Amino acid sequence: MPRIRLVEEQKRIKLAKKQWLVVAFLWMLTFCVAAVNNPNMGAFSGFVPGSFFQINANNTAAAGTTNSFAVIHADSGTFSGTVSGLVPITSDTDNTVTLTQADLRGKLRVNADNDAIEYDALDSAAVGSSITLCNSLYAQVITFDPGASDSVILNDGTLLAVGTAAESSGAADDKGTFVKVNSTNWMLFAEQNAWASE
Repeated sequence: MPRIRLVEEQKRIKLAKKQWLVVAFLWMLTFCVAAVNNPNMGAFSGFVPGSFFQINANNTAAAGTTNSFAVIHADSGTFSGTVSGLVPITSDTDNTVTLTQADLRGKLRVNADNDAIEYDALDSAAVGSSITLCNSLYAQVITFDPGASDSVILNDGTLLAVGTAAESSGAADDKGTFVKVNSTNWMLFAEQNAWASE
């Protein structure tokens, strides 16, 4: 009889430990979500396997404004910048725009005049770079040039020749998002109206 009670007590302790871990995890998750969604919450930190991270939020920021932050990672050093939660948008009126690496970090570039426009990407653009291009009211062709050593994979899976640009249809509602998926290929995602080889 005592042996059965001992086994039952051990099972109860194991169950209590599991429940405690679940509660602790949910509390930490709630705290992290609250910290991300509340610009006035302040700093928080935690552990990722093999590293420590810390996010220091700007305590004086009002809701809807940007927050400064610093992330400390044991393997990568210290990073700082601004988090706004808003997509950076640039309206372009030049016929040719050379994109910088900063442009290729999720920016939206809008063709804002009644002329065709060409966007030239960097040959050295990092894997994971992305850019969304669109027309704004004007029915004009948008051209995305991947650079001399890169290719574009169209939305239908067609791989264009190295250095060949992709062109929109020329409709007023043309748009497309390009993501550099490896060291030599840009892939077109979320197009509106068919894009094709230049």
